Amino acid sequence: MTSKYSGKLAGDTIKGKIETERDGQTRSRDWEAKRDTAMATGTWKWSFEIPNGQTLEPSTKLTQEGDKLTGVLIMGDRERPISEGTIKGGEVSFKVVSKRDDRTVTSKYYGKLSGDTIKGKWDSDWSGDVVTRDWEAKRSKE
Repeated sequence: MTSKYSGKLAGDTIKGKIETERDGQTRSRDWEAKRDTAMATGTWKWSFEIPNGQTLEPSTKLTQEGDKLTGVLIMGDRERPISEGTIKGGEVSFKVVSKRDDRTVTSKYYGKLSGDTIKGKWDSDWSGDVVTRDWEAKRSKE
């Protein structure tokens, strides 16, 4: 059996015809393929306000390999590695562990990737209690 695909690329979609020859018979049908655009690789930026009214603007540099995410979270001049990073079906999650005084602080980020936005929640025990906040990161074009 031999199959021949032909098509035209438009944006993230290829549409075309597939011709299959089997037992001397040729059949033709339409086909369409869409590029998986849920790629998390890049630099992502967001901001949030802390209780004293100051606005912080962290970023994260993510690298996607299959469904695994690696990278760093950047806050000011400090970088912290991410861990347990995954992306499955556009769902992004990762964890950042930091030291504050004599204790360990864990922040967990999770959200849905859509184009150049990740929108979801993040949990942090920075204050001693787990606090959940909305999280919307935008891919940096820089």
